[in-house]
Amino acid sequence: MLFSPVMEIEQNGTVPDLTGIRTLVFTSQNGVFGYAAGTDRRDIPCYTVGDTTAEAAESAGIQAISARGAAEDLLALMFADGVRGPVLHLRGEHAAADVAGALREAGIEARDAVLYKQRPRALNDTARQALLGACPVILPLFSPRSARLVIADTVPTCPLVPLAISDAAVAALPAPLARAALVAARPDGEAMLAGLADALAAAKRLEGAIGPK
Repeated sequence: MLFSPVMEIEQNGTVPDLTGIRTLVFTSQNGVFGYAAGTDRRDIPCYTVGDTTAEAAESAGIQAISARGAAEDLLALMFADGVRGPVLHLRGEHAAADVAGALREAGIEARDAVLYKQRPRALNDTARQALLGACPVILPLFSPRSARLVIADTVPTCPLVPLAISDAAVAALPAPLARAALVAARPDGEAMLAGLADALAAAKRLEGAIGPK
């Protein structure tokens, strides 16, 4: 197994004034970590996009409700629950969806605050060699930006099985790679782990196809 992250997290934001805030929103664990480090307030409940982020919030002492899905599931749940503003979304510099903007369009007072940056990080030489080699590679992609950063660094020529966390991550790939991609059953880490079984099976089929005849 090779490890070569394409992003590194830099916590550099400040938690804004929380006066009047009724509900927090977290779309990643890093938002939770930045919030927990920046304030002692634990009395404001939150909504999270997935279970992993909800667990991080609960561990920090914040009451959490998980949407167990993507940004659209998060918004649908908040609308169904009749969430009232003001709402504060704590997020990274790069966000896959404008949650606060969607809430405002629905008539809910909302704003966001950037607490961390996701800085690009170059692939290491071992990862590049694998992507350019002859052996099958399973490539986990946890966001559309991750997919774009990998391709910007090294366009894979190996037999590739992309394992994507969402359709949006698949859409960020070039068409030939997108057609080979598998998508996790849910957009979270647990589903990505579960998807490895199918990805391994696909990689073995590719390995057989290029092996000795």
